[in-house]
Amino acid sequence: MIPTILHSLLAQKENTMASVKFSCSICLDILKEPVTVPCGHSYCMSCIKTYWDGEDQRGNHSCPQCRETFTPRPMKAVKSCLDCLASYCEEHLQPHSVALALQKHKLVDPSRNLQQNICSLHDEVMKIYCRTDQQNICYLCLMDEHKGHETVSAATERMEKQKKLQETRQQIQQKIQDCLVLNVVHLKLTYIEACDCSVYNVNHSKNIMIKVIYYQEHVKKGKRSRMAVLTNRRTE
Repeated sequence: MIPTILHSLLAQKENTMASVKFSCSICLDILKEPVTVPCGHSYCMSCIKTYWDGEDQRGNHSCPQCRETFTPRPMKAVKSCLDCLASYCEEHLQPHSVALALQKHKLVDPSRNLQQNICSLHDEVMKIYCRTDQQNICYLCLMDEHKGHETVSAATERMEKQKKLQETRQQIQQKIQDCLVLNVVHLKLTYIEACDCSVYNVNHSKNIMIKVIYYQEHVKKGKRSRMAVLTNRRTE
């Protein structure tokens, strides 16, 4: 009984910590389109934008939590981290290149849908892929409704899918190349046949012309012979 209670309390504590970690201190809700400001705190993109829009007249902008000021307004996000579930500007992205622990994080182009990587049941990052149910899950899901299922890390599944996608692309490109080669061969054969046909037509036309000329000459000779006969008869 005691282990069960401890497990329940531990899960509640973890859920509370996760809620704090992935919640916005402005709207007090789960982060939506999360962005991280230079001081390290994260907010919903729309929340911090609205907050800073109200500070534009003063010419400087601050963090709603620690009150650190930024001049000018922090730069646009250049990368999103699938592990931190936050988007970073170029300046605040630097720790991901220096710190060994952060170097293992998965960085992608800026995304507005990072909240899709948070488990709706446990508010935890979904770093596991369940092949049985074909969906991303968190480690708490693995201990409950997905217990005993075939699972791999989300990163592994993503790499395997990218590899299969690349193989599919190569196969399609090869088929396209094969079709192009066949089309070229077909065009060459058609051209050759057309040339042969043209040569035949030219030769056939020549033969006809020769026959026509020969017939015309023959007709002319016949007329001359008949005229000569008639002339002789008149003379006699």
